[in-house]
Amino acid sequence: GNPGGGGGVPGDRPPPPGGAPSPPIEVQAGEYVRELNREAVAEIVGMIGTFMTLFAGLALFIGGFIIANTFTMSVQQQVQELALLRTMGASPAQVFGSIMLRASAVGLLGSLIGVAAGAGLLALITSALEGMGMELGSSALIDPGTAVTALVAGVLVTVLAALLPARRAAAVPPLEAMRAEGTTAAKPLRKRAIIGGAITALAAICLVTAWAWPETEAAEPALLVGALLALVGALVLMSVIAGRVTAFLAAPFVALLRPMGRLARGNVQRNPRRTAATGGALMIGSALLGLVSVLITSIGASALASVDEEVHADLVMTVPGFVPQAPAGGLAAVSALPGVEQVHSAPGTFAALVGQDGEANPVMVLGLYSNELLRPQLEQGEFGPSGWLADGEVIINSHHYHFHEYGLAVGDTLTLRGPAGEQEVTLVGVFAEGVFNLPVMANQNTLATLAPAQLWMDGPLAIRVAPGFDVADVQAAAQEAVEPYFVFSIHTRQEFIDSFRAGIDQILTVFYALLGLSLLIAGIGVINTMAMSVMERTREIGLLRAVGLGRGQLRLTVTIESVLTALFGTLLGLGLGVGIALLFPRVLGELGLSAANVPWGNLGVMLIVAVVVGVLAAAWPARRAARLPVLDAISHA
Repeated sequence: GNPGGGGGVPGDRPPPPGGAPSPPIEVQAGEYVRELNREAVAEIVGMIGTFMTLFAGLALFIGGFIIANTFTMSVQQQVQELALLRTMGASPAQVFGSIMLRASAVGLLGSLIGVAAGAGLLALITSALEGMGMELGSSALIDPGTAVTALVAGVLVTVLAALLPARRAAAVPPLEAMRAEGTTAAKPLRKRAIIGGAITALAAICLVTAWAWPETEAAEPALLVGALLALVGALVLMSVIAGRVTAFLAAPFVALLRPMGRLARGNVQRNPRRTAATGGALMIGSALLGLVSVLITSIGASALASVDEEVHADLVMTVPGFVPQAPAGGLAAVSALPGVEQVHSAPGTFAALVGQDGEANPVMVLGLYSNELLRPQLEQGEFGPSGWLADGEVIINSHHYHFHEYGLAVGDTLTLRGPAGEQEVTLVGVFAEGVFNLPVMANQNTLATLAPAQLWMDGPLAIRVAPGFDVADVQAAAQEAVEPYFVFSIHTRQEFIDSFRAGIDQILTVFYALLGLSLLIAGIGVINTMAMSVMERTREIGLLRAVGLGRGQLRLTVTIESVLTALFGTLLGLGLGVGIALLFPRVLGELGLSAANVPWGNLGVMLIVAVVVGVLAAAWPARRAARLPVLDAISHA
């Protein structure tokens, strides 16, 4: 064959170098090997646990907004009752303590219900998995430590969320609180506007810094800090901009649904703090949805572009997870088929990359005959006159930690140590991660100096179909030829690309599902706020009914209020998330983000979901408002 050059005999491999020593054998105690495996599994589980903990924290954060909004409205409705207690001798500390005690009880009860519901859901999932033949290796139970942590977190979030409403209630003078008109006076939003404007300005400075100097070490921290500050600034400014934004959103309803649209707009604008608090939970979830959607779609588009550039074969034959030494008979069977012009294998072997301090770190070295059918894309350096790697030359993955840890540069000499011996190689280039996500790549002669062929492990095999033959026919024949060798799967180039796309879609679906839970929690908050708003406006609703507003019109008014609030939070969140995501490719381009890809279809679906959330959230409060007896509502204090 011609391992270092162009085509090569289909499926051929160079023999191991003459006189290569036998691979060294190391014997380890079984307990040591088991401990290594446990550590590897614990690392993977730990990453998943960290990921899920972040989403649990997000759910608690959004839940805190809802709880704070609920206690604010509840305290406002009870302010005269609390003032009466003050006139009877209750101190501000006692009023404050009574509200905090109520918050603690509500938090404990809700947390107990949540832990019980979680245990029940876990039991259902475990039972469903067992029904499908996927029994868990150990009992899936919520351990006491986890239950206690959940209870403490739930109570703590509830108490913290009720802290500010309780403080406000304790600080209201009793005589002022006894006057109904005095309790509804809204404080100016000037201080909030100044604080929110300052935070937003600081966020803009950080984001502009990251955009203007993306190659500096400060770019990534500036981007992350700017994104966080932008989110906080938006939360602070929501009540300031709520009136203007909802007036714009309400314009179609005002024009088409009279007088319900105007009534709904007035109700939403009457208390901008409440509107902002209700929409804030939706804003956070929508911002994360927009950010994640753009990032994952962009990463997927970049990965698919890399696959498209790197795979130039008509068919790709894969083996699962680098199965050691896929049967040679399968390769020979495919190579002998009519219509198969070339078969290029991509075997790999384990070796050690020796650092300047002499420490050896394990890496996988991939070997290719040539880059004719599978072409890694170089970010730095270039191939020699042959168009591929010569003997003793390697390229390294730009994402691999050794590249950054050792401060390697093109032209450096590296030491690779394999079972067959140690080899000094020259780094001639750095390739971008795509189809080839392994650390080091060489030609197969260099691979043979590191390990004998019997220790090689097979990766993808690229097949070129001869001119005049149909790719689908050759694929069917090849699949039949490798039927006895169950480890092989043969895909067309498009199927291979689609498999990458399917993996990206699965990741995106998981993110959507988890973030969708946060939107579900936010939707519950909208229901809660609308229900309490209806209770707060009982007398006003009775007066509207008395002057001729029908039940259907009242339901529609409450529904429009809910939709406006949901749209306000969702639009602001999506705009913020997408805007921040557009900066990531410029700052994090070296991580594979070549360009931002905005999934407009997905964002449109999110807006539709926001409208649906608003409609569903208003269903029960609207029904309750419509069923209020008119005379009882008018006489309500």
